[in-house]
Amino acid sequence: MELQSVRGQLASEQSRCFKLEELVDVAELRQKLQTMETLQKELELLQRQKAASEQALNAKQRQRSRGMWGWLAGTPDEKADDA
Repeated sequence: MELQSVRGQLASEQSRCFKLEELVDVAELRQKLQTMETLQKELELLQRQKAASEQALNAKQRQRSRGMWGWLAGTPDEKADDA
C-alpha cells in the first residue's frame, strides 16, 4: 500500500514538473516574441529612414540635373535668382 502511495506522489510530482517546464517554455517564447517585435519596429524605423534618405538624395540629384540642363539651356539657376 505504501508503494502505491509513493507511486501516486511520484506521478503527481512528475505531472507538476511537466507543467512547470511548459510554463518556462511559454515564458521563453513570450520573451523571444517580444524581442522579435522590438526588432521588427526597429527594422520598420530604419526602412522609413532609408526611404526618406533615398528620397532626399533623389530630389537633390534631380535638382542638380535640372540645374545643369537649365544652365545649358540658358535658364537662370535657382541660386542665381536668390543672390
